[in-house]
Amino acid sequence: MTNLTNGKLSEHIKIDSALNPISLATTNATGGYHGMKGWKRALFKMNAAAIADTVTAIAQVMEATDAAATGAQVLTGAAATITGSLRATRALLTGNTIVDGTTTVTVTAHKRNGDDESAVFICEDTTPDIDAGEFASGANDTAAMVELAAAINHLLGDWILATPSTTTCILTAAEPGEVVISLTACDATIVPSTLEAIAIVEIDAAQLSAGYSHVALRATTGGTIVVAGELTREEATGGGAVDEQVAACWTVL
Repeated sequence: MTNLTNGKLSEHIKIDSALNPISLATTNATGGYHGMKGWKRALFKMNAAAIADTVTAIAQVMEATDAAATGAQVLTGAAATITGSLRATRALLTGNTIVDGTTTVTVTAHKRNGDDESAVFICEDTTPDIDAGEFASGANDTAAMVELAAAINHLLGDWILATPSTTTCILTAAEPGEVVISLTACDATIVPSTLEAIAIVEIDAAQLSAGYSHVALRATTGGTIVVAGELTREEATGGGAVDEQVAACWTVL
């Protein structure tokens, strides 16, 4: 087991690019194959951006017998799926002619401790009650987004930061990394989507099929989505310091 209490973090884990940023239009792409000899575990992280509501991006581990992808095949069960508008790092609401008494959306902050904080927001032009999640439509969708952002910040501001931007409202974690955001039960007059989301898939070297020694990340999209991936590997023995192969590096002395 690697002892992470001694030395720098970069001396105990190996970080590599798993998939260069690419826009995939309902297709898939596989990054380079990395060897698992001398490594105990591997964690693939996939970043995905600009995901339409309900559209998916799947992170999947592939295995092969060498770096040239000989005998490449899916590593059974090693996959994670991102779905648009659910558990986003950054989410987006886009006005589609906001309507008094009709436009509704449920915003949920999924906290790191497993708890959820959720609120329903509805357009109400007659004396809107911000404590009840009501917001005015104003003169147009741009004005409505200002009112909606204020209502979200009022009820969920401890966890989510809402920022109006013309006819949209951008939602991010108030403290990055502490929550992810879901947008559900949306009326047709307000369109949810994901700006950014993360999927991780972690495997143990012992999971590889007999004769297989290398792993790679395959990204598969159900629409046009920008994806990128990173690989982190942990030493099998916790021996000498890992030598990162990077263009530049700075660590605390």
